[in-house]
Amino acid sequence: MDNVLTFKRGRVPLLISMPHAGLRLTPAVENGLIDEARSLPDTDWHIPRLYDFADELGASIVAAEYSRFVIDLNRPSDNKPLYAGATTGLYPETLFDGVPLFREGQEPSAAERDRYLAEIWGPYHRTIEQELARLRDEFGYVLLWDAHSIRSHVPHLFDGRLPDFNLGTFNGASCTLFRMTPEEALAGATVHAAKALGLGHSHGSLEVGKVADFVAWDIERPADLAYWLGGGLNKRVVRHGVEVTAGELTRG
Repeated sequence: MDNVLTFKRGRVPLLISMPHAGLRLTPAVENGLIDEARSLPDTDWHIPRLYDFADELGASIVAAEYSRFVIDLNRPSDNKPLYAGATTGLYPETLFDGVPLFREGQEPSAAERDRYLAEIWGPYHRTIEQELARLRDEFGYVLLWDAHSIRSHVPHLFDGRLPDFNLGTFNGASCTLFRMTPEEALAGATVHAAKALGLGHSHGSLEVGKVADFVAWDIERPADLAYWLGGGLNKRVVRHGVEVTAGELTRG
């Protein structure tokens, strides 16, 4: 297979991965899909547009060309489930709504799927590994940012309405798994991220002389952000030192 991914090498220690932005289908997948799946509803829509600033920042970018309906690049090669409960696998069998993805008996063969693993999944993850190694060798550290989008209501997978903006925490365990406190994780998304982008002199923390862009949330502890970010918390947004209203945020 050719053109299984797009990749642009950056100049700062940040790699943005877009594993679910692809729209291409193989003939075997396309011919077997149910009618409801032909519009590719479970695609992470608008991700390249949402991250159109990444090139200016100097970030490296890798993005899938093939749909997650062919093979899910955000799953391990052994197809071990990432989550407890309802989920989708390396080779999705259902839509997010739980409806079968393929017409009965029309799924790609095992041999076909082995080819997807070798020729789509393999090159994507080798690109990530190689670029992470390059950036780490050059800068001494590197950040990997996995970029996603999803519908706000997916009852089969999640209860209620999903947040508008979500920093994934693996049910609050990601900091623990990597022996990080919530405060350290928050610093990673602010002051250290700004440093990685070459913006540490002007962004990332509240200091005299830096750009006064920040959000103040009504929470008791930093860990609360993992569960409420984007979910309606009382907050005050300040841009360039001036508080802005919700209407002004909507207009950008």
